[in-house]
Amino acid sequence: MMTNSEHSDFPSHASQAGTFNFESLVAIIGYKLTAYIGGATSIQSAVDWLRNGLPRELEPRMQATFDVVEPIAAAESEVIAQGFLIRTLEEVGSYRTPARMLLDADVGTARAVLMQATGEFLSNDVPNLEDVAGRLQERIGRLELPKGAGYKCHLWQGQLSLTLIHTGFAKETQRKWAAGINWPCWDQITASVPEMMRARSEIDLTTGFPFRHLHACRSRAKEDEANEKNR
Repeated sequence: MMTNSEHSDFPSHASQAGTFNFESLVAIIGYKLTAYIGGATSIQSAVDWLRNGLPRELEPRMQATFDVVEPIAAAESEVIAQGFLIRTLEEVGSYRTPARMLLDADVGTARAVLMQATGEFLSNDVPNLEDVAGRLQERIGRLELPKGAGYKCHLWQGQLSLTLIHTGFAKETQRKWAAGINWPCWDQITASVPEMMRARSEIDLTTGFPFRHLHACRSRAKEDEANEKNR
């Protein structure tokens, strides 16, 4: 995947219809995903669209893609937005991933389904993050986890992460855990800390371990950041 830093050579052309900035979309999701959603087999097509203008028939599909990923990129990062497009998502049914749905489904249907999924994806914030962290750590300390599995809780800069560390388990079990499915003792955790039902699951690209994370409410986080700057 390509991130924003890899688009410094973008030409100045945008979509000819001017309904949205096509360059901004490519900056978020990269050439490869742009070409894929546009039905092209080579990233050169995305480069050509930037240089010469986006074909009119692709504009609704690319506009829908931008509407879906821009809120995620703004709240999180371009990499997270890219990851959202290629992750398996139950809501898209047989299309399996948002990118495939944007490519093959009716544009209006894809946009409606994925905008709702985007909203849910970004709803993992809570107002009392320190309290949640305290209850979570206390609950983890009392779990009877399978041998070879453990949880690590970490609170830092307005984000609470719960990492599942494991070794010696079957590949199918690891695959499910990586997708956030059937984590050990998860019912016990959410019974004591129901906020964790809203936590998003991701993979730590450095360690390979799955983790779930919650954010402090963004309005509160911004307020705390402003107060810190004024000190």
